[in-house]
Amino acid sequence: MVEIKVTRRGRHIAFDITGHAHGGAKGEDVICAGVSTLTLTLASALAHVGAPGLDTTLSSGKAHIACRETKATRPVIQTVMRGFDILADSYPANVGITMV
Repeated sequence: MVEIKVTRRGRHIAFDITGHAHGGAKGEDVICAGVSTLTLTLASALAHVGAPGLDTTLSSGKAHIACRETKATRPVIQTVMRGFDILADSYPANVGITMV
């Protein structure tokens, strides 16, 4: 299962994404592909808008993305969160979201 933990402390937000969806054979798992695409999009888009305090660590089965939320980062965060919500709603046995 992919676990997406979103931690908010004031204006600071962090995403910790761990695990694998096990929704298909390696290279054919559309759930993992969706999570990976959203995760890479989040990291790239936050860098593109110049997110203050951006801290990104990406590896297979594990990602950490954190920054300070601003007017520029908010639409990026909201859009990617909506994508994560859709995946979690569509595949509840494979994707979980925890808000802290």
